Amino acid sequence: MDAQTIKIIQRLVLEVAGIGVLVWGLIFIFKGLTGKISFVLKGPGFGVKLANASPGVFLSLLGALMMWFSMKDFTVEKKTVTSEVDSVAVLNQWLSNAYKVKDGKYYTKVIDTVIGTAQTDHFKVSYLTVHPPETLGKIAEKQYGDAKFWKLIAVSNIGKGYFDWASVQENSTVPDKSLLEIWRVSIFYGKTTDEIVKVSAISKKAAYQDLLQMSIQKPEFDPLAHIFELEQAYKAKELQMVETPANYSGGVETIGDLSLKYYGDKTLWPLIVWTNKKSLGQIKSADDKPDKSKDIFIIHFIP
Repeated sequence: MDAQTIKIIQRLVLEVAGIGVLVWGLIFIFKGLTGKISFVLKGPGFGVKLANASPGVFLSLLGALMMWFSMKDFTVEKKTVTSEVDSVAVLNQWLSNAYKVKDGKYYTKVIDTVIGTAQTDHFKVSYLTVHPPETLGKIAEKQYGDAKFWKLIAVSNIGKGYFDWASVQENSTVPDKSLLEIWRVSIFYGKTTDEIVKVSAISKKAAYQDLLQMSIQKPEFDPLAHIFELEQAYKAKELQMVETPANYSGGVETIGDLSLKYYGDKTLWPLIVWTNKKSLGQIKSADDKPDKSKDIFIIHFIP
């Protein structure tokens, strides 16, 4: 438990105790309980003196003071932790690790050596078809912005027969039509499971807005006919798009309900209509009910 949380708990305990003492003091005053109590309290910038007071007055004052102290100079510090990854620093570390690889017999072992074995060591893979033939240095310069990363290109394609690992150099030429793997720093790199869920949710929300804008700008575009292209486009953004038949379970009645179920937002219902123009052409608002006898498909992101 951090110091700030402990401080909050202490303040709350003091305030609750102060309220309790104040209430008892008021009860004593109401019941007319008599007696005499003298009380002196001094501190930085204040002083309180109470002479010959009844128990009720004493407790009421004490309770009020406890409540005052619980709120005095009370501030809660909100710390915003940013976990933006320095991609260049990560790539440099991967490059350093690449020189530790001896052979490419075991693909997973190569990944563990270069990328790391921690649960937060996330990376993504993209693919490049070489044409015309090009050196590893030139490819690295185009893909990473610096020819020095040629060894990273080489290690991510070790064992594919494009070059001899034992003698590979920056000026080694990759044959025409070779399919290369390019390892890149994931947006999830260095993040915990909870952080990944949050980042993924933000990415999906932005992607749905992109699709919504596309539906407005390209109303005749058929998402289902181009689902592979869309999947690949969003895969590059580390989002997994799927196409599934609409499921109306859970009390789904309107197109808005269906949108809420799949997108978490009723206002995205035009995406469903856009995807199913022939079946849902009559839908004009979120409150309209789709014909459940027709085949309706939803394009969305998982998980």
